[in-house]
Amino acid sequence: MPTTPYGTQASEGESYILKRWANPPTADTRQTLIWFIASDDLNYVLALRPELRLATPAVYLDKDQELALSLRVSPGLTIPFPANLPHNVEYIPNRVGVNTAVAYDRVTNTGAKACYYQLKTAIALEMDEITLSLGYNFSNFDLYGGSRNIIVEGKRLKPATGIKYMHSVSVGVSYSF
Repeated sequence: MPTTPYGTQASEGESYILKRWANPPTADTRQTLIWFIASDDLNYVLALRPELRLATPAVYLDKDQELALSLRVSPGLTIPFPANLPHNVEYIPNRVGVNTAVAYDRVTNTGAKACYYQLKTAIALEMDEITLSLGYNFSNFDLYGGSRNIIVEGKRLKPATGIKYMHSVSVGVSYSF
């Protein structure tokens, strides 16, 4: 089966990074409640990744032309859902042994980017209808973009330092029909 020199593709991305924010108790004894963000999803969990796939002509590795090797380049976008993430804030009494929240608040990020660019390159091995690929991804996608502008009690929270570009490796198996 020959390699198609062009095409479109869409994929779904998931990521999980667990981290919590909290305001530590201070020496100020008048502070009766401390808060923490209850949700462990401070990063994007779901994103749609549409892309355009361009491929080199296939190099056949066998006489029957059933095993082909090609290089692929796929420019595309990463669109996180939702762009501005909501979070639950729980308030617990500042007393030893008390871990039950007595008040709750809901805060939402503002001003997050709704779309990021990406460029994926891959080497693909096609065997009949099955394709195996190994690739490298380059993107300006910010995992914490949906949590960078959260304000709790007048203070802007600062998640992990932003990385200007994201680099990742991908492994894929696909079936053509």
